[in-house]
Amino acid sequence: MLLLLSITQGHKWGWSPVSAIGCFAGVAFALMALVAWFGLRHIQEAQHHATEAAADRVAVAESEVLPGSR
Repeated sequence: MLLLLSITQGHKWGWSPVSAIGCFAGVAFALMALVAWFGLRHIQEAQHHATEAAADRVAVAESEVLPGSR
């Protein structure tokens, strides 16, 4: 929304006033926050999957089922 507002109203406000520059800065900040949020989610999911895989390996290593016993 801020991007559309700054593009449509920029010619009326002039391109250097605080309102137009503030809208563009708000858009840049929102995009950076979105990228950081997605990156953080990706890291957390990768850590979760790594923890599950490690727990599975420990469970298999500690199992008392011997190979070929079935």
